[in-house]
Amino acid sequence: MAKVKARSFSEQLRDVMASSGHTGAELAELAKVDAGVISRFLAGKREIRTGTVDRIAEALGLRLVEVEKKVRSNSRKRVIT
Repeated sequence: MAKVKARSFSEQLRDVMASSGHTGAELAELAKVDAGVISRFLAGKREIRTGTVDRIAEALGLRLVEVEKKVRSNSRKRVIT
């Protein structure tokens, strides 16, 4: 079975924004988040807090699911569904 590379939240968010037609500014308004936060996150210039991720997902009508990823640290990763 081929391994599928996990995509980052920022990559997934870009895809959802493109398919929904929302700009960063529109999404920021819907999620009640500063537009600069979304812009810098998408540009890879900052991390984003869990609460902000939750508000963005809710604004887009999505839900976040935590999945366990088998890595050295046994960390969990959130993905958009």
